[in-house]
Amino acid sequence: MVLSEVDPSRVKAVAFDLDGVIYIGNRLVPGVSTLLETLKERGIQTFFFTNNSMHPRPGVHQKLAALGVAIPLGCLYTTAHFAGAFLKERGLKTFHGMGTKALRVEVEAYGLIHTEFRSEAILVGLDPEFDYRKLKVAMRVYFSSPGCRIFACNRDSTYPVEDGLNPGCGPAIAALEDATGHGVDEIVGKPSPFMLKKLADDWGLSFGQILVVGDSYASDIAMAKTCGSPSVLFSRESRTDPPLPDVPLVRHLKDILWYLD
Repeated sequence: MVLSEVDPSRVKAVAFDLDGVIYIGNRLVPGVSTLLETLKERGIQTFFFTNNSMHPRPGVHQKLAALGVAIPLGCLYTTAHFAGAFLKERGLKTFHGMGTKALRVEVEAYGLIHTEFRSEAILVGLDPEFDYRKLKVAMRVYFSSPGCRIFACNRDSTYPVEDGLNPGCGPAIAALEDATGHGVDEIVGKPSPFMLKKLADDWGLSFGQILVVGDSYASDIAMAKTCGSPSVLFSRESRTDPPLPDVPLVRHLKDILWYLD
């Protein structure tokens, strides 16, 4: 994408990544409140995406509210919540979750059955308590289940918190791939277009009407490119990312408005 492809006359909605864009850990990124209020005044809808599957969607919604970002629950797209729809669309009835309890509960809400032995699929999500035991269980589920497929909420190597970076979902995926010799079949979250397609369908928007704002080229921007949505890469001042020729880069969130004027 080139700068001219962010056409202000077409943009009807902005879809923000959460970790690293709206908040870092439990701290709101400077400028978020002012930007969201300005977008609201201009009649531009705002939506929020996260690859982070640790918490249920209502929990993420409550976190945003506590930080002063009050949005309808339906404007929030999380891999924990939509993984259930993803698996169900593929005709699956059973799964083993290698992730948090919240991820398992979200998927079970779509009618899928969680198992600890034979299963049609393994779903990998971000889990701060991931350990050897959980890897062993998932590996044995795989080898006891002919045709078992492996899905992942995302392949993000890290995610930002207040004091730096934490390991993401990617390292756990790498461990399972090495233990089973089977690569991930599909990704639920970014850069997969699945959630952006859901948003477009849910709200009657075309991809060209949705501006994607994220801090990861490999995740957020790649998803936008796959769908043909305009995008802006947010890179905080403390970072030294080199300029990219095919995507606008902003150091301050308020500068996103420049592309909408």
